[in-house]
Amino acid sequence: RVLVTMRDARVTLQAEYEAQMRAAFGREVFQTVIPRTAVYENAASTHKSALQFAPSSPAAHAYRALAEEVRQLQAKAK
Repeated sequence: RVLVTMRDARVTLQAEYEAQMRAAFGREVFQTVIPRTAVYENAASTHKSALQFAPSSPAAHAYRALAEEVRQLQAKAK
C-alpha cells in the first residue's frame, strides 16, 4: 500500500504529485492523506504522539481515519 504523507493542501504541485500517484497505483493508495502540520514537531518536543498532544487536530483525525481504513481493509481480506 501507498500512503500520502506530509501533504500541504496549499501547494499545487503536491496535489499534482498525489494525482500522479493515484493514477499510477490506483487502489493501492490509501484514501486517507496525512497532512503536513506543525503538530508533529510540537508533539515530538513533548515526547508525545500527535494523538496525545493534539487529539482534535487535523493530524490526529487523519491518523484515526487511516487506522479505520486499515481495519476495514483487514476485515474485507478475511
